[in-house]
Amino acid sequence: MPLFSSAKKRQPEWAENELWGCFFLALLLLTVPLKLLAAAAVAAGFHELCHICAVRALGGRVEGAAFTVGGAVLDISGLSSGAEALAAAAGPLGSFLLLLCVRIFPALALCAFVQGCFNLLPVYPLDGGRILVCTMEQLGYGSRSGKVSNLAAWITLIGIAVLFLWLRMPLAISFLLPLIPGKYSLQSGQTKSTIVLPITKR
Repeated sequence: MPLFSSAKKRQPEWAENELWGCFFLALLLLTVPLKLLAAAAVAAGFHELCHICAVRALGGRVEGAAFTVGGAVLDISGLSSGAEALAAAAGPLGSFLLLLCVRIFPALALCAFVQGCFNLLPVYPLDGGRILVCTMEQLGYGSRSGKVSNLAAWITLIGIAVLFLWLRMPLAISFLLPLIPGKYSLQSGQTKSTIVLPITKR
């Protein structure tokens, strides 16, 4: 939402916004059918499992995890920037794999697809933003990763906000508030995966 904290330890800042988490949970319970919520939870669990498997396969260690209604944060160590980018990409790729069961579990496949796409947005600390930062560090442009990451995040969030306004869904913009650039310091080792539900316009 969103997953990794390497040897450069820091507290999972995402988990600090409990007020937003309570608002998000209440809004979901009021607007989303329980069947869809269950499907989203299963899709999110598989997404996180793919992250964990990738970390272990790449030689890293998972030292802890924190789960909130906004997403999950895994504390890991032992990965280079390149390996961390691959581990961050494993979550969305796993989500897209669930599309194979679309005929049997359409709700699960839909939730997984939406979560995969959302987490690939180039907004730190989502998976896409972490991939961007880690890739720049791997290529030797770590000193510029902060500026590039913030620019990519602002362009993306403003674009999504304009889309929500065009679709006459102004309340949906509130879901973007926790992703505003500047709330998260850029250090090698943290990515965030977010639980996202496909909420249709009513």
